[in-house]
Amino acid sequence: MHRLTALKGSRLAVCSAAGSLLLYRQVYADSARLRSDSDRWEDTTKLTLGAVVSLRMATPCSFDTFHAGNGRATGFVVDMERGLILTNRHVVGAGPIEGEAIFQNNEVVPVTPVYSDPVHDFGILSFDPSLVKYHKLSQLELCPDAAEIGTEIRVIGSDAGEKISVNTGILADLEREAPRYGMNTYNDFNTFYFKAASSTTGGSSGSPVIDVNGSVVALNAGGKVGTAAGFYLPLNSVERAIRLIQQDKPVSRGTLQTVWHHVPFEELRRLGLAEQMEQQIRAQNGSETGMLAVSEVVPGGPADGVLQPGDVLLEILGQSVTRFDRIEEWLDSNVGSSINIRVCRAGQEMELELTVDDLHRISPSEFLSFGGAVVNPLSYQQARNRSLQVGAPYVAHSGFLLRQAAVPDGSIITAINYKRTPDLATLREVLEQFDPNADLVITYMHPSNRHTERTTSTPKGARMWFEDAVYRRKLGARAWMGQSWHAEPLQFNPGEPDAVEEEPAQPKAVQHKLEVQGSVEERVGPSLVTVDFGRPFPIDGLTSESFRGTGVVVDSEKGLVVTDRMTVPSSLGTAAITFGNSQTLAAEVVFIHPDHNIAVLQYPTASLHPSIPLQAAQLSNSENVQSSDQVHLVALNSKLNKRRAAKLVSRRTRIGQIGYTKLPVPKPPAFIDSNIDLIDLEDHTASEGGVVADSNGVVLALWGAFPYPSGQNRKQFQRGLSSVYINDCLRAIESQHVATALGAELEPISLATARALQGSSLGSSPLSEDLAADTSLLVVAGRHSDAPASKLLQDGDILLQIDGESVNCFRDVEKATMAKPEVTVRLIRRGEVTSVELETMARDGFRKDRVVGWSGALCTEVPVEVVKQQRVDGRGVYVAARMPGSPASWHNLQPTNRIVEVNGEKTGCLDEFVTAIQGLEPGQSVRIKNVDLQDRPHMTTLRMSKFWTPYEVAFKEGQWKRSKISGDASRAN
Repeated sequence: MHRLTALKGSRLAVCSAAGSLLLYRQVYADSARLRSDSDRWEDTTKLTLGAVVSLRMATPCSFDTFHAGNGRATGFVVDMERGLILTNRHVVGAGPIEGEAIFQNNEVVPVTPVYSDPVHDFGILSFDPSLVKYHKLSQLELCPDAAEIGTEIRVIGSDAGEKISVNTGILADLEREAPRYGMNTYNDFNTFYFKAASSTTGGSSGSPVIDVNGSVVALNAGGKVGTAAGFYLPLNSVERAIRLIQQDKPVSRGTLQTVWHHVPFEELRRLGLAEQMEQQIRAQNGSETGMLAVSEVVPGGPADGVLQPGDVLLEILGQSVTRFDRIEEWLDSNVGSSINIRVCRAGQEMELELTVDDLHRISPSEFLSFGGAVVNPLSYQQARNRSLQVGAPYVAHSGFLLRQAAVPDGSIITAINYKRTPDLATLREVLEQFDPNADLVITYMHPSNRHTERTTSTPKGARMWFEDAVYRRKLGARAWMGQSWHAEPLQFNPGEPDAVEEEPAQPKAVQHKLEVQGSVEERVGPSLVTVDFGRPFPIDGLTSESFRGTGVVVDSEKGLVVTDRMTVPSSLGTAAITFGNSQTLAAEVVFIHPDHNIAVLQYPTASLHPSIPLQAAQLSNSENVQSSDQVHLVALNSKLNKRRAAKLVSRRTRIGQIGYTKLPVPKPPAFIDSNIDLIDLEDHTASEGGVVADSNGVVLALWGAFPYPSGQNRKQFQRGLSSVYINDCLRAIESQHVATALGAELEPISLATARALQGSSLGSSPLSEDLAADTSLLVVAGRHSDAPASKLLQDGDILLQIDGESVNCFRDVEKATMAKPEVTVRLIRRGEVTSVELETMARDGFRKDRVVGWSGALCTEVPVEVVKQQRVDGRGVYVAARMPGSPASWHNLQPTNRIVEVNGEKTGCLDEFVTAIQGLEPGQSVRIKNVDLQDRPHMTTLRMSKFWTPYEVAFKEGQWKRSKISGDASRAN
């Protein structure tokens, strides 16, 4: 319409009446042509849609430049007989991946990779055409030579995640430099790209770029953020690869491990190109604007030491070569052979001989997984990004083990236990020489600081949580058939340990009777230790893996150490205790207080070197600590750096406020302390925790970190927790008794508030005369859904007595309910004094965590924090987390939901859940009934994956063990 208006306005102003008739004819002709083009585009688009598919892809683990996760993209059928779909390389990936194609009628079929180009951004997927029952299959034809500047195009695909969208544009540039997406990611090179202002965004990757005839002229690949620019891959290499695959032939790809840039003649002259050569090239092709010059040479490749940046390519095997597609033709057809090339270097022509390398050989097809880490040979992509030699062990994902050793993603492992590891095969050999539970000394280099090697060590036992294996890619039986990945477990065969000359036996020091005189610091210091804890699975509402804090030795004969739950959040994990910055011992978590911020560990006392000074702390039994009491804070501080020595710090100060701190409810549910009065200090120093002691060195409180939620983050503050609670834990460990509690959340209120809430009943109570003006009372602020108190107590009840004893503070309630199966509670409810008999709630601090991994979901028993904070029942299996790239993530099985049925089978606990999933096979669809934290039921379906074998991690026979879950396949529904 805009075009018609412009034509009418410009011509009618100057034409006569006779001329006006001619003008109107022209306008109508233009209008008819536009309508004709519109009709053609409409018909072409409709025909194209039948071959375009939406892709949902899942990458189960990091590999090379790709990270684990789920994504959406586009593809289109290029061979409906063999079931071949063309899309981008950054969609297909270079490692393990699985996905599904969704046709326009919503039919869904699985897809598997057939081919992923080592350099260019295209990949090919395979599907079984017989699985498409209702959609009429069609395919699109590739026409690489149809692209011209000014060509009107349509980009048809799943733009912005929509099922289908159509973006328009006009090809404006056919010789754009390949887009660069970053330093540590996949980048295309050695090719031109097309450009148009098509405004394509995420989800349109792999879309066909078509002209009005329905010919595919390019493959949509990327765009520039904040602009309408879209970048498209030319189809020369794509067409060749598809043709070879259809012929059941391998797609040969050659390389000199050299990056070429197309350089305009003006710059070529500055590089030394003779004018005669420029004239010759222009005479051969009048439209030529430049030639190819060396931009980068990858170390260790065929061109290393032969070609140099700035060399201008003149000929290959006597033929002039100025375009990317021509050099690619020569290299792809001469893999493994020597070729002669002629270059111009600083004005001098040189004849050079090089051997063409195999691109597929230097593209990784295997990876090593150990301790949750993923290590693959350094790819040509990353070697080019970082100017390194291909093949070195590259950390694609550091995982639990290497993160515990502070080895970052992207590192190169150069040695294990000081044995050099130049490649993945050597790395495997070295790992198999050592016990899988032993700690490892790792030497690594990060490309960002390539001239510096760092040496670190892993904690003992950090590998046991995961399976160690080598995974290799296997090609399909025919070139167009899908690839697969197969695991080969590591075979550990530790050799005989080196003979060590035995030292003369020395008497063992009796650390627990060590008496230290002197200052408070000198008395308390020998009882403080550093505690490191690594947790391999994100359970209990926490995602952090590494924790560090201070512990207090409370029994040196039994090896008991007390710390806070910010340092040791759960029983499942790898614990280590460092004594005097001199010796580190592995430890076991023996007790986690179910309500308070206390964890107890045990170390092997016989393994502690006798030269290390150690003294068990003397714990106070007093409950009469008062504000303004003069005390000493004695603590350790290493600035959370495992490589640094923890320094003893102290501060003479006074006790500030002792009272209740109301904390917000965490989302997701996670531990926060409750029903307790905490000790604050008037002044304290930065530390990782310690103790509050009196002038005689007697410990009055554990000075620890208390977690609390702050928006989406989890923060901490430091307070003191009275040593009487530590004594309670030690008595429970000694007697092996399970703690009992009221089963309710309480808050203190003033006497005035109580009277205001309950009218005159409190004033008429016989107890009113005994209540001082500053007396606090406790009101029920919440009830634990699994406790008898949930039915017998009510929110707003004000507690007066338990078993005849007045309860005015949290400690009163805890002592009144401790080790009692039932109690009588006297309280005020709705203005009336009444008594309630109720059973206490047992909370087991000795219980060991247990994790079941299934379809990428980490499942546990329902945590006590869920029933305490959300007041939901404890039935079902709790989804603590889900892994990226897993079926649980793909099909949106939500963390914090509880699985109550699998295929109609009840799953009230982990044992029932394990029984229900036994025998389920990869590819099988599963119905999962689950309930969220608002008790709303949901039905989730997912398809089992071969990449996610079910497993269980549990404490059995005195140690943590990981085992596969298997069963009779006849159980599957």
